[in-house]
Amino acid sequence: MRTTPYWPPRCRLVLAIACGFVPATEAIGQRASSAHLTICVAAASRSPRTASSSTPATNEWPGALTFVMKPGWHIYGIEPGTTGLPTRTSWKHADGWSVRSVRWPVPVRRVRGRDTTFEYEGTVVVPFTLRALRSRSSRGLHALTVSVGVCKDICIPETVTVQFQTSALRSSR
Repeated sequence: MRTTPYWPPRCRLVLAIACGFVPATEAIGQRASSAHLTICVAAASRSPRTASSSTPATNEWPGALTFVMKPGWHIYGIEPGTTGLPTRTSWKHADGWSVRSVRWPVPVRRVRGRDTTFEYEGTVVVPFTLRALRSRSSRGLHALTVSVGVCKDICIPETVTVQFQTSALRSSR
């Protein structure tokens, strides 16, 4: 039985905004597509407040990387198994920014003869945290390049780049 993981409301909001289902009033994001795959990246436009209302906001913003495959197509995980093409991500940041806490969901394990693979199909959400390393980090352009094998009967290597600006990000006050 395949279970759907629980995603906190903030991650669901970021996913919905990134893929165009919700107006972008609470987040920034962009998407890019290849022939068989759409990749969305988004981050909340305001950093969440800490537990105490008197504590200043953090310099971190929740985000999500979302893969949306066409029906019948799949991609492999970062560890593809005995066959398949691994999914690789490469982030380029404006000065003073980093991505941390990237949390890939558990892929579906498939056994075909003597081969075992780890795959994703449908829609896959990968939460992450975008962090300003200094309180006044420069705003700027970020780019995420994803190299992935998109597979149905055969695997097609594809590279997709998504860019987004952090000029809209601000701390909650």
